[in-house]
Amino acid sequence: MTELTRRIAILREVDGWFGERGFGLILTEEDGEYWAHLFPKTSLIVSVPRYGRGRSQEEAAESARGRYKVEQEGR
Repeated sequence: MTELTRRIAILREVDGWFGERGFGLILTEEDGEYWAHLFPKTSLIVSVPRYGRGRSQEEAAESARGRYKVEQEGR
Protein backbone atom coordinates (compact mmCIF):
# COMPACT_ATOMS: atom_id res chain seq x y z
CA MET A 1 0.00 0.00 0.00
CA THR A 2 1.46 3.34 -1.00
CA GLU A 3 1.41 6.35 1.31
CA LEU A 4 -1.22 8.04 -0.87
CA THR A 5 -3.40 4.92 -0.87
CA ARG A 6 -3.13 4.71 2.93
CA ARG A 7 -4.07 8.38 3.35
CA ILE A 8 -7.07 8.05 1.03
CA ALA A 9 -8.22 4.93 2.90
CA ILE A 10 -8.11 6.79 6.24
CA LEU A 11 -10.10 9.72 4.86
CA ARG A 12 -12.71 7.46 3.28
CA GLU A 13 -13.10 5.48 6.48
CA VAL A 14 -13.54 8.59 8.67
CA ASP A 15 -15.88 10.19 6.13
CA GLY A 16 -17.98 7.01 6.10
CA TRP A 17 -18.00 6.93 9.91
CA PHE A 18 -19.43 10.47 10.02
CA GLY A 19 -21.81 9.60 7.18
CA GLU A 20 -23.33 6.85 9.32
CA ARG A 21 -24.11 9.56 11.87
CA GLY A 22 -25.69 11.89 9.32
CA PHE A 23 -22.74 14.23 8.77
CA GLY A 24 -20.49 15.14 5.89
CA LEU A 25 -16.85 16.11 6.36
CA ILE A 26 -15.02 18.97 4.64
CA LEU A 27 -11.27 19.44 5.11
CA THR A 28 -9.49 22.76 4.57
CA GLU A 29 -5.99 24.10 5.04
CA GLU A 30 -5.55 27.35 6.97
CA ASP A 31 -2.22 28.80 8.08
CA GLY A 32 -0.38 25.49 7.75
CA GLU A 33 -2.95 23.44 9.66
CA TYR A 34 -5.84 21.35 8.43
CA TRP A 35 -9.32 21.71 9.83
CA ALA A 36 -12.24 19.29 9.67
CA HIS A 37 -15.66 20.92 9.36
CA LEU A 38 -18.94 19.04 9.79
CA PHE A 39 -22.23 19.58 8.04
CA PRO A 40 -25.52 17.72 8.39
CA LYS A 41 -26.26 15.75 5.23
CA THR A 42 -29.73 17.29 5.17
CA SER A 43 -28.55 20.89 4.63
CA LEU A 44 -25.10 20.80 2.98
CA ILE A 45 -24.16 23.95 4.92
CA VAL A 46 -21.24 23.72 7.36
CA SER A 47 -22.80 24.01 10.79
CA VAL A 48 -19.84 22.88 12.90
CA PRO A 49 -16.73 24.67 11.65
CA ARG A 50 -13.26 23.80 12.92
CA TYR A 51 -14.42 20.65 14.67
CA GLY A 52 -11.03 18.95 14.40
CA ARG A 53 -7.52 19.98 13.39
CA GLY A 54 -4.16 18.47 12.61
CA ARG A 55 -0.94 18.70 10.65
CA SER A 56 -2.50 16.68 7.83
CA GLN A 57 -5.97 16.02 6.49
CA GLU A 58 -5.93 12.61 8.12
CA GLU A 59 -5.03 14.06 11.53
CA ALA A 60 -7.79 16.66 11.25
CA ALA A 61 -10.34 14.00 10.31
CA GLU A 62 -9.26 11.70 13.16
CA SER A 63 -9.27 14.66 15.57
CA ALA A 64 -12.87 15.44 14.61
CA ARG A 65 -13.89 11.82 15.10
CA GLY A 66 -12.23 11.68 18.52
CA ARG A 67 -13.98 14.87 19.60
CA TYR A 68 -17.34 13.57 18.36
CA LYS A 69 -16.90 10.32 20.28
CA VAL A 70 -16.25 12.23 23.51
CA GLU A 71 -18.92 14.90 23.09
CA GLN A 72 -21.70 12.90 21.48
CA GLU A 73 -21.12 9.29 22.44
CA GLY A 74 -19.50 9.69 25.86
CA ARG A 75 -16.36 7.76 24.94
